[in-house]
Amino acid sequence: MLSDQENELITRVGPGTVAGSLMSHYWFPVLLAEELEQPGGTPKKVRLLGRDLVAFRDTEGRIGILDEYCSHRGASLALARNEECGLRCLYHGWKYGFDGEVQEIPTEPKERRAHLTQSVRHPAYPSHEGGGLIWTCLGDPATAFQPPPFIWTELPPNQIVVTKILQRCNWLQALEGAMDPAHLEVLHHDAFRSDMSFVDSAADSLDVRYADTDYGFVMGIIRDPDDAQDGVRHVTANPFVMPSTVLTSLNKGRGTSGVFVPIDDENTYVYTVTFAYEEPIDREAILKMRGMRPGVDVDENFQSPRTAANGWLQDREAMARGESYSGLGGLTLEDVVIGESQGPLRSRAREHLGPLDIAIAHLRQVYLNELKQVSDGSPPQLASDSAALIGLRSRTGLVEGDRHWSEIMAVGAASGHA
Repeated sequence: MLSDQENELITRVGPGTVAGSLMSHYWFPVLLAEELEQPGGTPKKVRLLGRDLVAFRDTEGRIGILDEYCSHRGASLALARNEECGLRCLYHGWKYGFDGEVQEIPTEPKERRAHLTQSVRHPAYPSHEGGGLIWTCLGDPATAFQPPPFIWTELPPNQIVVTKILQRCNWLQALEGAMDPAHLEVLHHDAFRSDMSFVDSAADSLDVRYADTDYGFVMGIIRDPDDAQDGVRHVTANPFVMPSTVLTSLNKGRGTSGVFVPIDDENTYVYTVTFAYEEPIDREAILKMRGMRPGVDVDENFQSPRTAANGWLQDREAMARGESYSGLGGLTLEDVVIGESQGPLRSRAREHLGPLDIAIAHLRQVYLNELKQVSDGSPPQLASDSAALIGLRSRTGLVEGDRHWSEIMAVGAASGHA
């Protein structure tokens, strides 16, 4: 468990916080690429680490990410006209380029315009497009990392399916759900087709370990197969990449990557990338399996109609009929609801962790270590642009004899273990 003081330190990410400073070294996705598909199209409001931003694709196709509020009098640039390579504020016509350059100030006297356009620079942030997502980084370019080179950011569009959903709770609650292998056969009972007697017996043969890396750590989920000879273990190794990405296996030839983006202290965007390594992927089947069908499971603002106010629309009748274990929908929706059910930002001071929660406990310690590093004035030690990320994927297989479980990772080899 964490003390309330430690919990506040890790979970609060707004301006002026230590965790916000740590997070600002890293790149986060802020939009699906399709949300800014049209050059000269409608600007989009974006909120990241408690900061209000606006994103747009200018008439030349370049992506700009700016502070939302005009440097002149604070009007929202989400209302601005997107014209001739810049955003023009509706209030007084100040116009900004994708890089924050003040291009025009039509309402000032001509003798003042040159001075203002040279002396004022609107806050702007870098952008990167990859893996069907638009990314940005809020930190100092001199110390910030580069965009992460995940395997799925280089795959063709027909081999990836990217979904996005608002989770109305703190980012750490959302992330910890992805680091929890013990819940899979219970919460996701329908997807795994397990029964509780299996879960009860399987728990005795399940072990969770971790191995540190230069990008975060790898979580090892270790089982003793029923029909295996002595000394053979079934291992699934799931990498965690700072600050908030988890790679998992879906099935043979496919993987998933969950990226948990802190909007502010009490809201998170969850981007889930499902990808096939060598062949096209069935988008509709993935959306149905995850409970992420647009217009059915999520609305145009990437919000689920399932909220605390309506009991998350849990279908108790379907549960009674044996048609649904949770009554909550697909894989992603089940995780979203469980995170929200813990409250907007929960205390961890009254938890009772068990042996299978070791990766979650280690995740928190990793953050405490990095927060100390940053609060002492040093950059984070764990890099999201590590060379080890190239080709990194979740691995599943058998490990024999005295081999360490982490050896199953063909890339991104672990440096230590527990």
